[in-house]
Amino acid sequence: MKKRMFFTPAFLVTFLAALALVSLFPARESFANGPSYYNLADYYPLAQGSTWTYQETWNGEVEQWTETIDGFEKVGGVKTAKRVEDDGGYECESFDSGGLKEYKWYEPSEGVYGVYNPPTNPFPAQMYVGQTHSCTFVEKAYNRRGEVMFKAKITWSVTLEGLEDVSVTAGDFPGCLKFSFFESWQGLKGWIGTGTKEGTIWLANGIGEVKFDETERWYDDQGQLILEESGMGELISYSGPNDSTLIRPNGGEILPSGEIYTIQWTPFPGAVKYLLKGSENNGKEWFKLPTEIIGTSYDYLVYTPKKDKRKCLVKVVAIDPAGKKVGADRSDWTCTVEVVKMTWPNGGETLMPGDMPTITWKTNETKRDVAKVKLLYTKNGGKKWIPIHTFKGENPGSYDGWTVPDVPKVKSKCLVKVVLKDANGKTVGSDTSDGYFTIQP
Repeated sequence: MKKRMFFTPAFLVTFLAALALVSLFPARESFANGPSYYNLADYYPLAQGSTWTYQETWNGEVEQWTETIDGFEKVGGVKTAKRVEDDGGYECESFDSGGLKEYKWYEPSEGVYGVYNPPTNPFPAQMYVGQTHSCTFVEKAYNRRGEVMFKAKITWSVTLEGLEDVSVTAGDFPGCLKFSFFESWQGLKGWIGTGTKEGTIWLANGIGEVKFDETERWYDDQGQLILEESGMGELISYSGPNDSTLIRPNGGEILPSGEIYTIQWTPFPGAVKYLLKGSENNGKEWFKLPTEIIGTSYDYLVYTPKKDKRKCLVKVVAIDPAGKKVGADRSDWTCTVEVVKMTWPNGGETLMPGDMPTITWKTNETKRDVAKVKLLYTKNGGKKWIPIHTFKGENPGSYDGWTVPDVPKVKSKCLVKVVLKDANGKTVGSDTSDGYFTIQP
């Protein structure tokens, strides 16, 4: 089983059982016109049939394994894709407007499985260089009888460090996203001690993970280091979807209104042309794009909705020479058509009372002209919103007049919201920080 990108269930179960027996925030960037965001769904594809083979050197031992996106499984009522390894183990993953989510893992050799509450969120839907994203969740592992073997609180943090060209056995991949990450485990039940993992991940556009290195450290209940292991690996080979399928958008992407987005799919046998359809309500209703396409891609001018649409789908329909439908496929998960984007603070930042940070946002094409912009913030995850400032007759994209308030204790569920209004006071776009930031007294 692979020393997994985020978690290592087989190693974790074995090691934690033995252990029980022996009783980050980057400096804020300044952007003249807002940062350049990268759709993580483009760099972490989950198209059915996609296959990756990796080789890793772990503590001097070389290991190879294969991963294939093969089938779906509902976990807690959510449709997830199964990332299956050659030993039969798998992880359940999906994309939504919040980004990549992981729900479950299964380890056949141990006969155990684990679930995450809430689902892990390793990557948000979009990131810019310098941004840090973090999440905290609880992992429970169960044995064959459905009994809880162990329970842990896990914190994950990842920073997009920049873009880098990568050459590995599978080929040359320019412009890969380079991430540093740190992960920690704290035992709640079933073992004593803690563990950490840190390293670097490189993701290639349209391919996924092409290179990684990581170091794991395990500590006893006295905080003493008892085990340290390191590994590094690379992509050996990759093959894309082997069935007729829609490649992008497949779920989790952000499509800015008024901009060009390239829709892609694989060829359908017998097809001479294709029709495209879209839905903004998770497939309850579909509208047809007024174009017939010859080929397997289409540069779509994203439509401008009255406000952000977070439950959008795309469908491709294959047509033969007789005009008959010979196949179709749709996005596996929803994507978002976005009118406005909060760019800072966007999650992971730490602010101090008295700070006067510059709040920034980016406005895409709107249905009607923006006549008013409202900025608000919350310290309790959105239960109560407090006004910051209102612009009338202008939409400057930034505001530096907010003074961070004093707080009696740490506030770790803070968000900022931007709301765009037209001349009649109707909302034409709104967005909130993708993740929580912290106000530290």
